[in-house]
Amino acid sequence: NAGNLSEVAHYRVKIDRAVPETPIIRSQTHASDQWSKSHIVDLRWDEVPTLSGPPRYSFAFDHASDTVPDAVLPSPSGRGEGESAETRLLNTNHIEQTLDDGMWYFHLKAISGTGIQSETAHYPIRIDSQIATPIIRSPSHGNSAIWYANPSPVIEWTIADDLSGIAGYFGEWDGQPTTIPQTPISISPPLTPGPSPTKGRGEQLDSESRSPERSEGSVFTLPNGVWYFHLRAIDNAGNLSETAHYQVRI
Repeated sequence: NAGNLSEVAHYRVKIDRAVPETPIIRSQTHASDQWSKSHIVDLRWDEVPTLSGPPRYSFAFDHASDTVPDAVLPSPSGRGEGESAETRLLNTNHIEQTLDDGMWYFHLKAISGTGIQSETAHYPIRIDSQIATPIIRSPSHGNSAIWYANPSPVIEWTIADDLSGIAGYFGEWDGQPTTIPQTPISISPPLTPGPSPTKGRGEQLDSESRSPERSEGSVFTLPNGVWYFHLRAIDNAGNLSETAHYQVRI
């Protein structure tokens, strides 16, 4: 009432109601559309800009394609749920994880400083570190201890189901019992997956034309002598099988 004026008081309010952008995930170890034999997965994404400062990231690894990670930021009072048993929080924009064989998904969303969550990004991870050894047989030269007059042995083989699928085979004939084959072979005409061996004519094949097959065979013409057919498989993750060997006497 005496006309005195006080100093001015100031109060700042920070508001961030924007929904963060959905993270874009990338990996130099596991392409999203390819199988890998490595169990160590490196995943990275660009930092999502938010007005309220660097975000945190809620993430999960599982076998479902559409999981939404449910970790949330603790409330200012400290009574928030925080991290759940299924999902966790990150302060960085990369993660390295060790996973078993299988089809996995990495799920990630950004959370702003005010707790607003982005849409969830999903990244597929395909891991296959194992491959079976082919099993060779011959319906025409079935006993390796017997000599045969037929110079054209029919060679068939089967291989156990492979997680990433069989990409192709390496096969060679020679007179040595333990050769590791380096020459790609194909089956002509093309064969389809099935439980029963199928016969075709072996021919050379480049790496671009291999197709998955479960049971296959080839016909070869050989001169007189003791011969060995050597075979190993390669799958779509790059795993090479042990070499199978089969002896033929002509």
